[in-house]
Amino acid sequence: MSELTIPEGFYQHPMSEKAEKFLSLLGPWYFKNEVHENGRAERVFGIHIEDKHTNIWGSAHGGMLISMADSALGYNLSRATDPPQKLVTVHLNADFIASPKPGDWVHTEINIHKIGAKMSFADCYLKVGEKLILRTSGVFAVLQRLQKVSA
Repeated sequence: MSELTIPEGFYQHPMSEKAEKFLSLLGPWYFKNEVHENGRAERVFGIHIEDKHTNIWGSAHGGMLISMADSALGYNLSRATDPPQKLVTVHLNADFIASPKPGDWVHTEINIHKIGAKMSFADCYLKVGEKLILRTSGVFAVLQRLQKVSA
């Protein structure tokens, strides 16, 4: 694959194989942190679609895209509280709208609806530029709240 440009503000995350065994197989992953007008922080996930991400038809495999959306949802919902919550996916709904191809840069956008004591709800949109390719809606159960670390 030729050298691809990483959009400004994104950095490659050296994922720990211990912490992110599955996701590390799909990478390399890139991230950037954004702060919305309402003060909510968001970790934006980004990746270049490679041949290893494709299905038999040459477009990004749906399972790979779902994994990206699920991980972005879980990460952002987990860290929407202080201290963060340990969460697991209990429901994920997806609508495939378009098919990214090798070389396309795919990034996430998150819309959090509710952070609850037991359940949290959010949407994740995967986009190539401004073009929507996948819309997901997730429900996550809180396993435990992690201990707050004093600085």
